[in-house]
Amino acid sequence: MIVENNQYSVLDSVSIGICIIDKDYIVQFWNEYMEEYTGFSKNEIQQKLLFDVFPAFQNKIYEARINNIFIGWPPVIFSSRLHTPFFLSKDIYNTKRYQDIIITPVFSADNNINSALITINDVTDLTEKLEEQKKLYLKSQEELNAKTEIQERLIRSEKQLKDLNATKDKFFSLIAHDLISPFNIILGYSDMLAKSVHDNDYNEIEEFSQLIYSATKRTHSLLVNLLDWSRLQTGRISFNPVVVNVLDVINENINLSKSSANQKEIEINVDIKHGLIVIADINMLNTIFRNLISNAIKYTPLNGSITISAFYNSKSEFEFSIRDTGLGIKADDIGKIFSIDVNFSTIGTANESGTGLGLMLCKEFIERHKGKIWVESKINEGSNFKFIIPSQIT
Repeated sequence: MIVENNQYSVLDSVSIGICIIDKDYIVQFWNEYMEEYTGFSKNEIQQKLLFDVFPAFQNKIYEARINNIFIGWPPVIFSSRLHTPFFLSKDIYNTKRYQDIIITPVFSADNNINSALITINDVTDLTEKLEEQKKLYLKSQEELNAKTEIQERLIRSEKQLKDLNATKDKFFSLIAHDLISPFNIILGYSDMLAKSVHDNDYNEIEEFSQLIYSATKRTHSLLVNLLDWSRLQTGRISFNPVVVNVLDVINENINLSKSSANQKEIEINVDIKHGLIVIADINMLNTIFRNLISNAIKYTPLNGSITISAFYNSKSEFEFSIRDTGLGIKADDIGKIFSIDVNFSTIGTANESGTGLGLMLCKEFIERHKGKIWVESKINEGSNFKFIIPSQIT
């Protein structure tokens, strides 16, 4: 069917593109907007295959949908925001235009569908505005995320400051009480020792010397822990994991505590296979065992026992245990013993004082090895301090 030019001349005055094709995709009409939009005049395109000039319509999926129009299906809608643009201009600068296209059946006088009307609406400006709004939205989201990150950093900084203040308060508490107190004891017994020497009272000389030695040893241990703690907090402790013979480290620390154990007639048992090797920082490992063994002796009564064991468990971890037959820990107090912000310490079975700093050091050093420490304890049944270190440390 050939469409007369004057049949649809009114369509030349509308501000959207309109063309009409027959069932064979032959162009029957091409309005003036289409001429301006595509650069193809009516004379160039009428009575030619639409495919020849605009091959996008030849896509089998699109063609099938258009063909359905001629058998009575509803109008078809295409958008070049979702599909490849259908109508391209001769002008290469217009090839990125966005279009909304509606293809509608045209009914003849006998109610047959012999042609289809294609309307094209350029939505490039709208699309670009939407893209611009999208970019602005993404930018605002980035700015919001940046502000959120800053707030989170401020919260973390505030927490770090609180932790630092807690650490500072802990140090002041230690210096004020746990350092001054033993020095007062040493000074007092030194004065009494001097008088006993003057009086040649050898029994008192021996007793006071032993008391001075015990107080000095506890003070020295506290000073070592304080030094390690301060270096840890200021980042001046390096982490150097090496191959360590577990039995050698434990025996060395048992020897350091042997005199304290002997005074309370405490038996120390070791249940570790010869040749057990762990990858660990030797200095940190020594600090861990020194404090845990000293702690066990402190809370174990006369004629008690301590058992130290180590083995390679089923989770590819080295598991250590320091079990004593001492006083035990209340269930409510277990959560306090590894915390810096709670000044928790109890008197030993021979009235030994403590700061709790040793256990906190143990926790810090074990966690530096990617491990963890915990305690199982019951009042008057003793405590079992356990910790694990992974076989592979990163």
